[in-house]
Amino acid sequence: MISNVGTQQYILPDFLIIGAAKCGTTSMADYLAQHSKVFIPKIKECRFFSGMTPDFKGPGDYVVNQEMITEIGDYVNQFSGQEQKFLGDASVDYLYYYKNTIANIYKYYPKDKLPKLIISLRNPVNRTFSMYAHLKRDLRETLSLPDAIAAEKEREEAHWEWVWQYTAASLYCKQVQYFLEHYDADKIYISIYEDFVKDTEQGMKGIFEFLELDVEYINTEKILNPSGEAKNKTLQRLIVNKGPVVASIKKLIPQGLKDYFVAKNLKSFRITEDDIALLQPIFKEDIAQLEKLLNKELIDWK
Repeated sequence: MISNVGTQQYILPDFLIIGAAKCGTTSMADYLAQHSKVFIPKIKECRFFSGMTPDFKGPGDYVVNQEMITEIGDYVNQFSGQEQKFLGDASVDYLYYYKNTIANIYKYYPKDKLPKLIISLRNPVNRTFSMYAHLKRDLRETLSLPDAIAAEKEREEAHWEWVWQYTAASLYCKQVQYFLEHYDADKIYISIYEDFVKDTEQGMKGIFEFLELDVEYINTEKILNPSGEAKNKTLQRLIVNKGPVVASIKKLIPQGLKDYFVAKNLKSFRITEDDIALLQPIFKEDIAQLEKLLNKELIDWK
């Protein structure tokens, strides 16, 4: 959409997929991007509205520091030439930095042209473990799950990227409540990951209707952004390396071949009963509060 703020005119997204991380948002963005009238930038997570600064200090955090878009001109350029399409931005940090996100949306959008927001929520026990497995996959996390959870506060104080806040990022109630209280609730769509996975076609139909788009055929067979444990750590370091030299070489490799090596080098890394016993008490009260907030029983989460 074209947004006029003072004397400035910006081309900004019509909708935002705002999180949570590891709740199917990568797949959701890919499915929406297949629609003939939708455009989502190749930079899946622009991170502009969260107001982060590129100075995170955790292992591998240099990647998010490099990719983060902090200037409005750079952000607007992501949508240049696509004005005739329905524009979207999928950045999962927007839910975690809920106060900054809403403040920055109001800064750049007139109140009568606010973007629609899509929130995807997953069983917090599984989301937490999936994020942990994701960082293990990328060879960033070296601690056991209990030790990693115990280290959250220390890592936050050392200014590691927010994704290291495994449990804090999975406490959804205050995040969702803030959006519902400080935003137009009619412009917010909440998708429950477990329901979406059970019937993805119906889930996408609901999102299309929310965005007021015609329902189109979408290929939902490909699994995107899988987690797991690396079989060969040397190969995995090459796969996850985003340095300029390696990145230039990767561009010469067909995407299908890259996907093949990514999948082949991962082995199953599943949550255990001990992991569940550790995590469930952390989220019990938050789940109960979220059920009241949404007026929905979250059966698959308990």
